[in-house]
Amino acid sequence: MRAWIVGALLVGLAGGLEAQGLGDAAAREKKRRAAIDKEKKEAPKVFTDQDLERYSGGPPLDGAGRPEGRANAAPSPEPPESDDWAAPRRRIAETLKPALKDCEASLDSAKQRLRDAEAHWAFVDRYPFNGFSLDQARTRLDNARKAVARARETCDAIEEQARRAGVPPGWIR
Repeated sequence: MRAWIVGALLVGLAGGLEAQGLGDAAAREKKRRAAIDKEKKEAPKVFTDQDLERYSGGPPLDGAGRPEGRANAAPSPEPPESDDWAAPRRRIAETLKPALKDCEASLDSAKQRLRDAEAHWAFVDRYPFNGFSLDQARTRLDNARKAVARARETCDAIEEQARRAGVPPGWIR
């Protein structure tokens, strides 16, 4: 019997509950926000296209657009026209750039000589009876590898010199 009474009460209470629609929730939220705005007695600031156009010509808050309390404040100092920190680095970069370019050209030619020596080594190794000495081909290959290593070390030394002088890597490339 008790179960019937509890069940009847639950059904009766559940009938009073309604599902809240999205439109109802939005209307209720709008009323709640309007009540809060009335309490504050302030209307929220709305920016229009005219407000934005007023500031499009210059930096924001220039002249009359300064916020209250900062109307008499001095403007922020302008950055210096010349980059004092960059001037010596640029001079160093300009002197190292041609040296690096020459070094890279010599590295490219050394790599080409190495490719030729490797091709010659492969030819002599495959055809030993062509009149070329295997020792000559090995010497030529070793010399080409050493030339590539020297050219690479020279280029690395130039880049290291620029790095130690504080020159950004892209300035000498």
